[in-house]
Amino acid sequence: MKIPELLAILDHLGQTLLHWDKAVCQSKWISYVEFHGMVPGFLLGTLWFLSGRIRSKEIQRINNNKICRKEKMPLLSPSSQQEERRRSLRSHINQANNDDGLTTKISSYPSVAIVLPTRGYRPNSIQNWQAIVSLDYPSNGNCKLEFIFVMEDKHDPAHTVIQKLVKSTNNFYTSLNNRSARIVYSGLASYSSQKIHNLIAGISAATSGNCSKTKTKRTADPQVVHKYILCLDDDVYLHPTALSSIIRDMEASHGGLRIATGYPFDIPSEHAGILSYAALAYHLPLVIGFSLNERTHFVWGGCMLFRAQDVRPEDDILGFLSSWANGGYSDDLTVAARCTELGLQVFCPSYAIFPQYLDAEYSPVRYWNYLRRQLVVLDTYASDHNRRTNHVMAVLHCYFSWAFVVPVLSCLLKVGIWVGTQVISAAITLLAVIVGGDAADGQHQVFEYYEKMNTADISTTSSLSGYISAICFIACSLYAAIALRWMTSVVCTVMEKLNPRTLPPNSLLKRFHWGKLWVGFIVGNAVLPVCMVYTFMTRHITWAGVTYRRQSGKIIAVEH
Repeated sequence: MKIPELLAILDHLGQTLLHWDKAVCQSKWISYVEFHGMVPGFLLGTLWFLSGRIRSKEIQRINNNKICRKEKMPLLSPSSQQEERRRSLRSHINQANNDDGLTTKISSYPSVAIVLPTRGYRPNSIQNWQAIVSLDYPSNGNCKLEFIFVMEDKHDPAHTVIQKLVKSTNNFYTSLNNRSARIVYSGLASYSSQKIHNLIAGISAATSGNCSKTKTKRTADPQVVHKYILCLDDDVYLHPTALSSIIRDMEASHGGLRIATGYPFDIPSEHAGILSYAALAYHLPLVIGFSLNERTHFVWGGCMLFRAQDVRPEDDILGFLSSWANGGYSDDLTVAARCTELGLQVFCPSYAIFPQYLDAEYSPVRYWNYLRRQLVVLDTYASDHNRRTNHVMAVLHCYFSWAFVVPVLSCLLKVGIWVGTQVISAAITLLAVIVGGDAADGQHQVFEYYEKMNTADISTTSSLSGYISAICFIACSLYAAIALRWMTSVVCTVMEKLNPRTLPPNSLLKRFHWGKLWVGFIVGNAVLPVCMVYTFMTRHITWAGVTYRRQSGKIIAVEH
């Protein structure tokens, strides 16, 4: 290709870019959108910063020996963790009531039933269950821990694994007689999610002491009355003193606190893909609600601690079980809505943050179904108040998602236009010099445009304001990115200090790829409003191979 022809092509490209430059950079609407996009960016950054600041106080308490024991614990590999914990269990239990740094001492810890609804298991489920059954919890008198694994039937893929865990747990703690484990078969759900069906069956078993449906040799002691019931998902990895710390604070409230919760913090695989980070990014704004205040109105279904008297099926004082059973799909939003209606606060201490490990790869189909399962809860409700609250959250979720994503796209377009014009201008200048032409003689409109801008022959106010709005939005985005990274580092440090045996210092933060995280954040928020509309328009959702059909905010049919 000859140089004059190349010049003509470059000149045409330059004219096209200048046309887009005028259309985009001089658009008042686009500038408005970018200035408006600063709101969610600045808001997220500030709230992430405040969340990190509050969590950092937990690090100070841990360092001052107010949560963890003072002595330094050796770091162990996951494979040797349980064996070491079992060898030292007796001393741990004796120390937990005197040396766990509890700010309020209690003379005797109450009995607790831990209900674990299961359906299959994930790569980290076994490790999580092992950590749960070996919690450091003080035992004396009638204080006991009972672990109740609830599944549909013995054909559940997790049955064999859990049966072995139950047997080993019962055999090991026979001499201590302070904790036991059993399996409860719930059967198939008909008018609620299978998880809720399992939760109700587990809570009923915990409050009645009925073991007729268990397949283990160990039977529940009908004389043991559990004061608390803790409901956990299989993806919760509790730190050793999590339960004793929460129970201590609940006891110190003298009945003022009725429910406690925690929240997971997603940890990506070292080779996680973009959609895996998109799944991670979904929870990043939500963690704020569980961080700013220990008295909150949010509940996470993966960790819910109830007072047993409030959830006994024969009484159901707070109406949790009846709301669940009557077409319930979302266990946590239903509980949160009831707490709001009743004026109850939810206790979410800063130490109740748990690592949750994500799979490395999410296919588009898997991610889409994951996002639908997260969003469908906003269109399920147990009352008009619940419906209004959920729908307002859905609208705000969509609004802020695109309020951030659209300015990102416009800024990328502006940056692309600016870089393109600079490259083409430089190329034309170079070629013009080679052929002896004068690049500034008006021969090329590219240079005419910039000459006119410099001499103010045309109005540059709108164009400059277009770039100013983009620069301001980028600055807010950088502020949010810095705040997010700092909050993440603080949360990771808290989890590492609470799990010193299995999480070496700085082992979690280095797993994050920040470029992928922000791409995943943008992709996830771009897809979210579309997924929200589709989910609200459809009447079914598939979760763990079970299809749920809903109407008027309730589950009306379950297809197994």
